[in-house]
Amino acid sequence: MATPSLAMVPSGYKDGKLYSVLPNNAGGDFDVTRGSLATRVNKDGLIEPVGTLGADVVLNGDFEEVGADQILNGDFSQEGSDVIVNGDFATDSDWDITNNIGSTTNISGGSLNIVTDGANTQAKQINILTSGKSYAVNYTVTSSSGVGSLAIVKGASAVVIPKNVGTHTFYFEAESAVFAFKRGGGALNVSIDNVSVVEVGQEWVLGDGWSIGEDKAISNNSGSGSRNLRQNNIATIGKTYKITLDADITSGFPYLVFGGTADIVSGTNTFYKVATSTDIQIRNSSNNFVGSISNITVEEVGQEWVLSDGCSITAQGARITSDGTYQVITQNNALVIGDTYEVEYEITEYVSGVISAEGSFAGIYLKTTVGVHKFYSVAGSSALTIKRAGACDVTIDNIKVKRLNGDDTPRIDYTDGGCPVLLTEPQSTNLVANSSEMSEYDSNVTVIDNSTVSPNGDIDASKVTKNGVSANDRIDITNVALLNGSDFNVSAFIKNDDIAIGGVTTLGVRISGGSLFRQGYEWNGDTPSLTIDYGSGTRTNVLLEDYGNGWWRIGYSFNSDGTNSDIEIDIDRSNGTDTTSVFLWGAQVEELSYATSLIPTYGAVRTRLQDTVTGAGTSSDINSTEGVLFAEISGFDSQINDTFSISLSDGSSANRIFISINSLNNVYRGFAASSLGSSDVNFTVTDTSSVSKVAVRYSPTDFSLWVNGIKRGVGVYNGMSNALNELSFDRDGNGELPFFGKTSQVQVFKTALTDAELQTLTTI
Repeated sequence: MATPSLAMVPSGYKDGKLYSVLPNNAGGDFDVTRGSLATRVNKDGLIEPVGTLGADVVLNGDFEEVGADQILNGDFSQEGSDVIVNGDFATDSDWDITNNIGSTTNISGGSLNIVTDGANTQAKQINILTSGKSYAVNYTVTSSSGVGSLAIVKGASAVVIPKNVGTHTFYFEAESAVFAFKRGGGALNVSIDNVSVVEVGQEWVLGDGWSIGEDKAISNNSGSGSRNLRQNNIATIGKTYKITLDADITSGFPYLVFGGTADIVSGTNTFYKVATSTDIQIRNSSNNFVGSISNITVEEVGQEWVLSDGCSITAQGARITSDGTYQVITQNNALVIGDTYEVEYEITEYVSGVISAEGSFAGIYLKTTVGVHKFYSVAGSSALTIKRAGACDVTIDNIKVKRLNGDDTPRIDYTDGGCPVLLTEPQSTNLVANSSEMSEYDSNVTVIDNSTVSPNGDIDASKVTKNGVSANDRIDITNVALLNGSDFNVSAFIKNDDIAIGGVTTLGVRISGGSLFRQGYEWNGDTPSLTIDYGSGTRTNVLLEDYGNGWWRIGYSFNSDGTNSDIEIDIDRSNGTDTTSVFLWGAQVEELSYATSLIPTYGAVRTRLQDTVTGAGTSSDINSTEGVLFAEISGFDSQINDTFSISLSDGSSANRIFISINSLNNVYRGFAASSLGSSDVNFTVTDTSSVSKVAVRYSPTDFSLWVNGIKRGVGVYNGMSNALNELSFDRDGNGELPFFGKTSQVQVFKTALTDAELQTLTTI
């Protein structure tokens, strides 16, 4: 058999292109346009949107970004330079020593030696301290005896310090510029070395009862004035900050004062606050706090986001609450209007109410059950906005928004398993506003959303359980808009949970003022089968498709005799009041006489635009004098006079050869036409929705139609008045009667094959 000059099997593709197998240059590739989100079944059997995802366009979507620590010396470990001169007593200088009768304090042997029988004595340095500042004195006692005490002079008063042999650190607040060692009372002999005095507690303002200790601020609940620990000018009013601190509490408790309210501090603490002043305070006014504070940090959070009143950053994300005004979190310039995005988010806390993305994605109300959720939609604004819809208290986190690249990506589909097919479909709108969250709808059943893994691989299918009330427990998807007199298709995905053998799930359409359509599916374990119908109205194209993992797609077509309807999904009608359950997902109503691929919705109806596949080949790939056009295809089982075509043409209806399907009459047609004449051959089959191999052969002596290994009719070919140069999935290269269905392969031969070759080529 000759080698085809142009051939396509669904394999290589990118956004806007479907690659040919032959020829191996760009001239054989198809141009693909759709301009909207669409789904397919991937090779793993999961329903997914086509295309690739770009980078996350949201900045700080997990609200975990933190700025620089605004607190200085928050761990209270900062030390200044040593203000003592000759602290190692290497020389007998720099210290002013006062000896009274009976005392012989001196510097010798590299030590300060305080020797006294009870008389007053001091060793001091002047003009080294600043009154009101905190200091740490570090010193080593090398020998010690006597009953007297050792003290330091910090100004007007003295305080006793350790005198035992060893190295010590003591913290104090200066009352004057003078520092001194002195006998505190009683006879004392002590030698001191390695003295340093360094400033500590820098940047902090200490109120009454506060002092600095080792890496901490200490409160002893003394004094009667301002008993606050404070650091000034650290925050910007209106910004949100994460504040952490540790409290070691002996008694009472302190308050953190930051952002307009006072918060009780205990143990290890994390607070998220909006600054209403520039200062931070740890207050001990009347709470009898005795203990210490340490490890204070103040870091900006919520960067990139604009939060209105009623919204705040918490450890769980962004909390949106209702205070009677307009609550919203916004990130400006995150989106491109008209682009399609995948939006993923996590609800970490839910108390009440509803939130939406209405300002960014029309009609999108967010799922508020705790867990991770996802939706796809087209941006209607450049700002990403999440807002309350009525009174609410919801916390959202881990927001990710990625542009879906490939709105024109060919859909290589594995619905039937095995080899992939090219899926092309007409424009269609899912009239069910929320296709998967069944709790959104009226029901007399118990609905738990996000209960199990759905056909898309996410945990977002709803569990629907009878309440034992009646045989007609159901979900009601109410007021679906219909056009009177038009054909519609209704479908949904179901999976058995615990319905016994003989239990029935029914899918119904109750049209206001019109007919009741209802189709039953009887369960035998995890497998449903078609049962008798329930109610009036003619159903066509009754659907029962296995999607694997226990999931089945059910549905049917009907002609509407009203203007709106309720979609009813009844659970286990035949088993009376038993409390049985089923999983539901992916409800769809579309104005077509057959079911197309799922169009997910998330709060508003949504439209998938038509697939268009055109423009493959050149005049060098297609012989206008003789040849063969071959396709392995199946069309949709339409109940109206739909015709789907694949053609060779010169880009006009004047010169063309095509294969078409008439789905109403189940007719395959081969046709050729030019100004020189035309030929038309038809063949009726049982069902054009089943896969067939179809070919037309044209030559100066023959025009024939071949279907599934047999020549089905012959005609006359008068030739083309212009060169054929394009292979397209329509009737003329310009969009007339496009092919909608599944295509396994297409081939073009530049020579007219023999009968034997065509029999081999078209045999199933």
